[in-house]
Amino acid sequence: MTNSTLISNNKLTLEARLADLEAQLPFTADASDAHALAKKRALEVDLLQIRGALQFIELGTYGRCQYCGVEIPNGRLRAIPAALACVHCAGETRGH
Repeated sequence: MTNSTLISNNKLTLEARLADLEAQLPFTADASDAHALAKKRALEVDLLQIRGALQFIELGTYGRCQYCGVEIPNGRLRAIPAALACVHCAGETRGH
């Protein structure tokens, strides 16, 4: 699979996931419902990551780590289309 094909496929995947998440988000969570609040927060984080990846595609920088600039392996991008960081930097940002 060529890099441009991977990017095109991932763009379609990300756009579909974005639409799915946006459809799920307009729910209200009672402040005492920790599970609902956690789900809402997770959806919001996913939306931010997907929007960021789509923006990187539009800018032509998709597939490069936003922290160190190295090329993110295609296998990682196939597994995690919204990945904006290489494995090393993703681990560093999580404090590992």
